[in-house]
Amino acid sequence: MKRAIPIAAVWSAFALAAHADNIVPPPWAGSDPAFETFQEWEFTSAGGGAPDGELGFTNAGGTPTVTPGPGVAYDPSGAGLFPALDGYVGTFGIGNTLTFDIPNIADDRPVKHLRIQINGDWTAAFTVPSVVALTGTDTSGPVTSAFVDSDETFPGFHRWEDWDLFPNPDDETLILTVPVGGIVNQVVIHTISTGGGVINGDYNDSGQVEQGDLDQVLQNWGQSFATIPGTWVNQRPTEGIVDQAELDVVLQNWGSSASPVGAAVPEPGAALALIGSVFVATRRLGGATRG
Repeated sequence: MKRAIPIAAVWSAFALAAHADNIVPPPWAGSDPAFETFQEWEFTSAGGGAPDGELGFTNAGGTPTVTPGPGVAYDPSGAGLFPALDGYVGTFGIGNTLTFDIPNIADDRPVKHLRIQINGDWTAAFTVPSVVALTGTDTSGPVTSAFVDSDETFPGFHRWEDWDLFPNPDDETLILTVPVGGIVNQVVIHTISTGGGVINGDYNDSGQVEQGDLDQVLQNWGQSFATIPGTWVNQRPTEGIVDQAELDVVLQNWGSSASPVGAAVPEPGAALALIGSVFVATRRLGGATRG
């Protein structure tokens, strides 16, 4: 059952759908411009191609492009099902997709973060626009994609998704579905290469080896390397299961920071207490796994 939305909120969100740009930038936006890309499409004409949004694109690797699939139809402003918007409408055919190709500069940082913002109107559709495939090419070997998070900022009109790719590819291809009966009139894609100068044990890329990294190990204890979530950013296991080896790295580097000033290195007594707590936790996890 669809949620009831106040009329004022609907009109406000609809106006937003028509004129929005970079509504919810990622928290890392602008933190490392040399390793970031930005691209915005507003679909002001049919046929796809390079970004045509007001904010354009910043990409040292080349020109990103979008290719409409056979199951979407261009709906120009002033006509069609959504006269106030121009963009792509999902039809009942196969291939209700927009395919985005994003080139990037080649670098040796291990992880690529992406935020994809989608704008339009899918209030009458049964689904929301979403990323259904994310792939990349890299000379070092296969690239793995991991969904991280999403939120519908304005239900029916704007949503975003966060994804990770590792190892960090030189380019990526993203496929977005357009729901039948809905329109996508703007897409913003922001990427960053990260993990440079990684601290041993900083699995969550927080800049310090701390509780969050220990949690990554304990919450995924005994899990196959292939099922580890995208929140495990750095030094992801590439074989076997999460076990003592990953835990040892955290304990041996506890408190290490990218900046040595103010690093929270535990006192010997606190370190012993931590190790004792972890020992109990891993014993319980091991027992639960065997049982």
